[in-house]
Amino acid sequence: MDKNIVLVGPNTLGSYRSAKINDENLALSYLAAVLEKQGYQVEIIDARMNDLLPEVVAENIKKIKPFFLGISVISEESSSWIKQLGEALGSPNYLMHICMGGYFPSLQPIAVLNNFLFVDSVARGEGEVTIVELVEKVKLKESLVDVENIVTRRSDGSVKINSNRPVISNLDTLPLPKRYSDQNNTEIVIEGSRGCFGGCSFCAVGPHFQANKKLGWRGRSPESIVSEIFQLRKIYPNNVKYRFIDPDFFGSSSKVHSERILKLSSLITEEFPGIELYIEARVVDIKNRDILESLKLAGLKEVYLGIESGSEKILGNMKKYTSVANILSATSLLEEMGINYQYGYMMVTPWTDYEDIISSLNLLRAIGRVQFDKLFNELYVIPGTPLVKQIEKECVLLKDDCTGYYFYETNQLIKNIRNFSTAFETKYRYFSEDIWILYKDVQKHEQCHVKGAVDIQKKLSNMFIDMFQLCLDKCIDRIIYTEEVNDTIDSLISKFSNNIKVIRSRLDPSITFIN
Repeated sequence: MDKNIVLVGPNTLGSYRSAKINDENLALSYLAAVLEKQGYQVEIIDARMNDLLPEVVAENIKKIKPFFLGISVISEESSSWIKQLGEALGSPNYLMHICMGGYFPSLQPIAVLNNFLFVDSVARGEGEVTIVELVEKVKLKESLVDVENIVTRRSDGSVKINSNRPVISNLDTLPLPKRYSDQNNTEIVIEGSRGCFGGCSFCAVGPHFQANKKLGWRGRSPESIVSEIFQLRKIYPNNVKYRFIDPDFFGSSSKVHSERILKLSSLITEEFPGIELYIEARVVDIKNRDILESLKLAGLKEVYLGIESGSEKILGNMKKYTSVANILSATSLLEEMGINYQYGYMMVTPWTDYEDIISSLNLLRAIGRVQFDKLFNELYVIPGTPLVKQIEKECVLLKDDCTGYYFYETNQLIKNIRNFSTAFETKYRYFSEDIWILYKDVQKHEQCHVKGAVDIQKKLSNMFIDMFQLCLDKCIDRIIYTEEVNDTIDSLISKFSNNIKVIRSRLDPSITFIN
């Protein structure tokens, strides 16, 4: 039993937009790989991928009888599920230690230990080196006082935060992650780098890693990435869709990083013709046509951009270090090259006024690919990020019991938009889900380069903006109550129902969205 370890990812299926995404949890995969390299027997239980109740996971753990249990958590939204897991597990004598890691525990270790009494420790930041040392100490029943990145309770109930561990400077030294998804998974996730050179005040990536500036971003070598793809092609020979989970795929536009991408593109083009690549990048790095061309030859199908706003004021307050001009330049280049793009957007922020919304709508009309629900998207304040201190003097921060994020009360306009957002997510969820599926179907047509798809996408985007504008017009300079919100949405559905039918009629029924 002293060889058995279980690593758990909690079940947080989220909304209809994310419930069908069943990507592997690479945090669990990398931790399992380093532990198995040390001779441990590791079982991964990804409750989200398999839609498992905490009681079912607890029963599986009891059958395995591990001496160590690790729980990888991204957001506080998983808290209820995790507490139910703890209750179902009880205190079996074979289980010597339970550790929780991930973004939420890293940023709020004291809150985790205070709220989850069955958890013995928190592992902050990067976990591969930490978990090996921690497991060895637990197995030998030695003190954890010197294990870097670990947070524990003292005998008096207070919390002890150990010193920080330097991040892994050479990611190539890590073993390849343990894969556990079946052949039915629609895409393969792969990690080519860690960290980000950006400094967005709302982002949890930097606070999670706590790396010095030199190691704020670290990239695997092209040879290491290609070696992993070789292994993945053997495991999943029929799957051609590879999604890089890196928040900053390029690293920067420096010569060294550019040469790295060119080498990676060349190797993939040579070794894996026909695979598809999906990446995430900062706007400021979408400017080198040669690099994008090399990636397109390698199979690049889509770039996800963190655009966030069309207001220069808000981009500045977010510390995005970009501009509307940069956004237009980047999206125009991708358009010219026939590379699809998606983007993050936050219409509601602590600094949003009516003029900022109009600026954002103007940008959205220019770039298209508008997703209706993102028009109501809100910037939530994650505890532990720089944004907390940045705005806590400007407005009152309130904790959302469901997500664990802070939200804010600044002006009536924001409150009114929230009321519409809530209605679309609850009473009118059926409509929101219907037009979300329509959006994904149109997106699929674009990805397949179906004739007329670009024109359909622009019509759909403009329709979504017009729908939002109808709601926005009701939000200005007054309080709007639930009854009027519902009446407005009823009118909206009636007004645009024929437009929706016309757009749907132009789609090829044989090309449907497969998540």
